[in-house]
Amino acid sequence: MSEPAPGATRWIPLESNPDVLNSWCSKAGLITSEFEYSDIYGLDEDLLALVPQPVKAVILLLPLTDAIERKTQEEIAKIRREGQHHVDSSIIWIKQTIGNACGTMALLHAIINTNVPVIPDSPIAKFIIECRTLTPEARSHLLETTTLFSEIHSEVASAGQTAAPDANAKVDLHFTCFVKAPDPANPSIY
Repeated sequence: MSEPAPGATRWIPLESNPDVLNSWCSKAGLITSEFEYSDIYGLDEDLLALVPQPVKAVILLLPLTDAIERKTQEEIAKIRREGQHHVDSSIIWIKQTIGNACGTMALLHAIINTNVPVIPDSPIAKFIIECRTLTPEARSHLLETTTLFSEIHSEVASAGQTAAPDANAKVDLHFTCFVKAPDPANPSIY
């Protein structure tokens, strides 16, 4: 979760709020009448029973601590030394190069890597088609150079329940996304 390079584009951070995330998704082209985000209030059985099913992805907002940053740097060093372990080629990953864009990155990863329905010719449908054959770095460049998501992000970042911080604000929180990889025996089942 290191900061993007100095001089990199920065966006206003998204608020961790299902209404904000669902607004982003609706504008991007997710069919939100079929899938939407909701809060998870805890991990015990009773609270998890409140979560609408099926769950296709989980987006977590976590504090950026020194321990997490150290672990991230250790993982980066290990990958540089030993190489990247096998990653399922059906999973589309985009390297984050835009400051404060982690909310949009989590949403993109959640939608792109699950079989949720999107509106044909919507921004997300177009992005998915373009990303399929690109490297993670080329996907990052595409995200940096298109206005498809910067405009959506900007619009919803200003619409949360709390005042949005400045795009240059140092934010000590980070969104991450968890999706289930397709079953190698039956890739159509997530």
